[in-house]
Amino acid sequence: MSELRAGSVGAVVGAALLLLPASLPGQHVPAPPEVLGYDPVAEERLPAWAEILDYFEALAIASPRVRLDTIGRSTLDAPLIVATLSDEANLARLDELRDVQSRLADPRRIRSDAELAELLARGRLVVLVTAGIHSTEVGGPLSAMRLAYDLATSDAERVRRTRAQAIVLIVPAVNPDGIDKVKSWYESTLGTPWLGSEPPFLYHHYAGHDLNRDWYAFTQKETRLVAKQVHQAWVPHIHHDMHQHEATGSRYFVPPWLDPVEPNIDPLLVSAATSLGTRIQWSMLEEGKTGISVAARYDAWSPSRSYAHYHGGVRILSETASARLAAPLELTLDDLVPTPGLDPRVSSWNHPVPWPGGRWDLGNVVDYMESGALALLGIAAGERETWLRNFVAVGRRAVAGWDSWPEAWVVPAPATRRDSAGVAELFRILLTAGIELTREPEAFAVDGGRVPPGSYVIDMHQPHAAFIQAMLARQPYPAPREDGGVQPYDVTAHNLPLLLGIDVVPTYERPRTAGEMLSAPPPLVPRHVDGVSGDRAVMVGLYRPWTAEADEGWTRWLFDTHSVPYATITNDDIARGGALRELTAIVIPSIPPVHLRRGRSAADVPPEYVGGLGPRHVENLRAFVDAGGTLLAWGASVDFVIEALELPVDNVLSGLPTAEFSAPGAQVELLVDTTSSLGAGLDPRTSAFLLDGAAFRVAEGGRATIAASYGPGPVAQSGRVVGESRLAGRPAVLEVERGAGRVVLFGFAPQYRGQSMATWPLLFNALKRR
Repeated sequence: MSELRAGSVGAVVGAALLLLPASLPGQHVPAPPEVLGYDPVAEERLPAWAEILDYFEALAIASPRVRLDTIGRSTLDAPLIVATLSDEANLARLDELRDVQSRLADPRRIRSDAELAELLARGRLVVLVTAGIHSTEVGGPLSAMRLAYDLATSDAERVRRTRAQAIVLIVPAVNPDGIDKVKSWYESTLGTPWLGSEPPFLYHHYAGHDLNRDWYAFTQKETRLVAKQVHQAWVPHIHHDMHQHEATGSRYFVPPWLDPVEPNIDPLLVSAATSLGTRIQWSMLEEGKTGISVAARYDAWSPSRSYAHYHGGVRILSETASARLAAPLELTLDDLVPTPGLDPRVSSWNHPVPWPGGRWDLGNVVDYMESGALALLGIAAGERETWLRNFVAVGRRAVAGWDSWPEAWVVPAPATRRDSAGVAELFRILLTAGIELTREPEAFAVDGGRVPPGSYVIDMHQPHAAFIQAMLARQPYPAPREDGGVQPYDVTAHNLPLLLGIDVVPTYERPRTAGEMLSAPPPLVPRHVDGVSGDRAVMVGLYRPWTAEADEGWTRWLFDTHSVPYATITNDDIARGGALRELTAIVIPSIPPVHLRRGRSAADVPPEYVGGLGPRHVENLRAFVDAGGTLLAWGASVDFVIEALELPVDNVLSGLPTAEFSAPGAQVELLVDTTSSLGAGLDPRTSAFLLDGAAFRVAEGGRATIAASYGPGPVAQSGRVVGESRLAGRPAVLEVERGAGRVVLFGFAPQYRGQSMATWPLLFNALKRR
């Protein structure tokens, strides 16, 4: 395949197909099987990423309705692509249409009602379709190929209308690296008892499944590229995010969302998602499809899963039932399992026609996915001007400012190197999200006080102010109801100042400033940790189980970005013991105790991936610590480590029912003993990210040092904690002596999803050679 060298969406928009020859009149447009040489759906076969690239290149060469661009390179250096599809007339004036859309996206640039009417008449609906962010959801890239082919060739009325009224952007795989990983694993399981099982590795190099939790922090190359080169380049009116959920749920889900909906999402977007989702359900039922659900399981709380909601667009998440990767399943109705808001076995208002059971295969997955995508496009394209007006209205409301929003946020000039790093990270995130901010060279007055020179102002009167407010204000997650309602789908907090350990102040008086608009973040402080980064006296062993834990991946990401000397260690390495002698520390990231003890089963994976940490492993871990080594554990792993190493410590939260204690991803106050070796260099009062986690009690006479404790209360700073009193004042970070070594226990994940910069130093201090 020839290399696609276009540098950005903007470049390809203005330039005809760069390096791709123009299509000839009447040229045959190939379907995916013609290019691949096989039908992946019919043959239950997964294509490689190079084959998918070959198909999109062949499609763009053959069809004047398709343009193709490489927007960058993935974590493992694969090309990341976007295909742009519309009719010939629209593609011929793509520069103009993109300019129209950029003006509609910023109402400050529209000078009159007459100009708005003219822009609405000229503009086109912009829909982004993404797939393949979770590589085991194998139907997405196949559906993307088929959808692109049908949009390029079909004469059906709704497709002709879509081509005439819309610009469709397709990213067939947000995580191209995982395509080949999962393909290789799937092929290795053919003809075996573990056919189609989950792979024993993360399918994104660092984030695994959590790549779809990176849409506000932008720690990974893939999310940064799609945000900057696709979302910002076009500011889509609709983002259709194609996913798959478990095989035993409904056959297909689209919004409306379950409560709670994050309060800074414009109500017009919430209503639009509700209307569009239920009409997609209606369309698919008209086609005779069954098991189509809405308003079940998925909420719209966390910005980590949605970029569009905070940039004027509607996110339509679709979730199609999975097979066994590409292998089929046989399911009865009784095999289906209820989820929040839905019992897929029975008829209900949000699930009118249950799927009766039977064979469910890759063909069903791709068929349902494409059916939903074509329904979305056909419905929205038929209401093009309504969608554009809604989009402008959302932007105008943001620029005018909501009553609940401040006039601006002020970031005081950083006083220390640590503050500078946190501020630089904040601005990297905001600028990646298309936010405007200024640096003020002079001191200025606000709210009766003076702000020092070198401070920053983030004015809330801008089109994407919803993102600012969602990320800088603290989150008061709704309390659980007695009927079990308002249970979070994912974490409940996402406050950037707490995560980064910096001060950000809202002001309800609009500052009079004349600062310089930032186009790039301040120079980054090098990610170097004295006594750790590149230190030859340090060698860390990072434990990797075969249960593919995202927390292990995030820890690797942190180590790689800070040049921490480390080696991955597996069950076999720990069982042999000798490999541990070269290590100064062992890290066991947050892993559920059952995964640590049992690991994978022989019915699920080949023998080399079976099992967890048994008696022999425990014996060698004890010997490592007793000989002077340091073992670190946090979050879900601490109960296992306390028991295995016979530590004089209890986790007082262990075994509590959720009605008595629950911290489903909250930010909590942390009091640090800055005189301890672990707390050196930290602020005495900071914030930790608690995802269930632990709080400790030290047995009388136990040799343990408390490096940090949870605050006295209220403990929760953002998000929801049930049973705060069980945390208040309890030890959160312990250094426990054993033999000649030590065990460091964190009640929380100090490197949470690569975001919690405020607590990174606790982890780095623990890694330093004593």
